[in-house]
Amino acid sequence: MPFDKPNRKPLYDFKDPANRHDEETLVPVLDKAAQLAAQKWGDTEIARKLGFDSGQIASLSRCATTAFIEGFYRRQAAETPWANGEIITITDGGVGIGATRLEWGETAVRNPSQNYGLTALDQSPERALDLAVRMHEAKPGKIAHKIQLGFHEMAQAAMAGWNKMKDKGDTLREQHMLDFNEAILRGIPAAGKLGITNYPGIKRMVSTIDWATANADVIYDEWTQAKRLMYTDASNRERAIKPTKTLIPLSVDEHFSDELFNPSGGDTTLKTFIERNNRGHEVMMDDSLRSADTFGHAGAILLAPEADSIQVTCPVFAQVQPPVEVAGNQWVIEIEIWTLFYGVQMRDPRAVCFVDGGTLWTV
Repeated sequence: MPFDKPNRKPLYDFKDPANRHDEETLVPVLDKAAQLAAQKWGDTEIARKLGFDSGQIASLSRCATTAFIEGFYRRQAAETPWANGEIITITDGGVGIGATRLEWGETAVRNPSQNYGLTALDQSPERALDLAVRMHEAKPGKIAHKIQLGFHEMAQAAMAGWNKMKDKGDTLREQHMLDFNEAILRGIPAAGKLGITNYPGIKRMVSTIDWATANADVIYDEWTQAKRLMYTDASNRERAIKPTKTLIPLSVDEHFSDELFNPSGGDTTLKTFIERNNRGHEVMMDDSLRSADTFGHAGAILLAPEADSIQVTCPVFAQVQPPVEVAGNQWVIEIEIWTLFYGVQMRDPRAVCFVDGGTLWTV
């Protein structure tokens, strides 16, 4: 997997081995970078002046590229739970790399039966059962970043005894995952990409108090209102949706963890009370929620991510591309990272309730 173990098991569903980032998928990239660097720089006057022959150049570039790969893949990017697959499923199944669009169905309310399905023994039912769906489609877009490997900076870093490539790798990895994380959370309206908070049909509620400073009982009333907004929106033939996660920004998380709330007495905090009195529920901090929607508003999300009801399809997920030469610059090669992004797909938008804090919440 791309990073060290996150706090929660990643919900990856990758079929393509190239998306799993096993060591054998990286070796060709490293070999290619070493070969290209040796070819470009191994027999140059500047390399000879620095005391490097072609073999040392190849070794140097491979070490630098390895450090870049390690920086990208082995340290978990900070605060990117959506992109890391900690909350929703990220999959490459169901669509090929060359697909020009992705289709998915959103389930609707079930139709009632005639007389509850009561039928004479020798008669067929009056109509066949069918599944009511609303179809959606999306086109792919490429989220991509690149790093440049320069001969001079690799040589300088090697001679100075520190690894500049690893720093570059860390920066690139964090930027790629941060941008991807925010694309999942907020969507990219200008490109027609749906995210969690701009998805049509999710439940929405505008907060009238500041969840980072208000009294616990008032906050709990609003939280309960959001939960019931999800729970009561079901017919008597559907299982009511109950959220299993509440995601809140850092300032709200700190308040929830300090603010005491126990109607029956005791020293229970609001966060602990919610988790204890709602079976299987988890309150977790997501600092990106200080700017939760495309308007830049802070907010909270109540979530019921059951059975892949929410997923992101990426035929290419954070894949390192082979190194290439930079036109017009013999001392630089580039490596890119790509993710193909269709936006967020939801089978049932009622699984999300967004509590909009507007400009009222402290962040």
